[in-house]
Amino acid sequence: MNFVNKIKDLKLSHVLVWTLIVTIIVVIFASLCLHMSSTRLLSVDFKIFGRVQGVFFRKFTKQAADQLGVFGYCMNHRDGTVIGTIQGDDQSIPQMQEWLQKTGSPYSRIERCEFSNEKIITNLEFNKFVVKH
Repeated sequence: MNFVNKIKDLKLSHVLVWTLIVTIIVVIFASLCLHMSSTRLLSVDFKIFGRVQGVFFRKFTKQAADQLGVFGYCMNHRDGTVIGTIQGDDQSIPQMQEWLQKTGSPYSRIERCEFSNEKIITNLEFNKFVVKH
């Protein structure tokens, strides 16, 4: 028995039934809109110092980004660091930042991580996370 039939069984008027249905739809829509509006998109540039080249740091960074739903890129820089940009929602970006600061690849040694140019964006500039060569 579906929802509408259950309400009809309560012997309510058609106007009241439809009022209830519309109210339920409005409440569901409003809660979805509230959830969507509370999620912001962020963009952050990063630079990782330490033993981060030649230890699969970029490969593991891509894997972490893919798992967290983060977009952007990373690449080796000529000064021995790994640089890049991460973009995603305000839940996944802090997790990715922590991963970059504390985890890295198994053979990496992260001395420090600098984040810059953090900003709220309206649209993602990347459609995936890539390792640039």
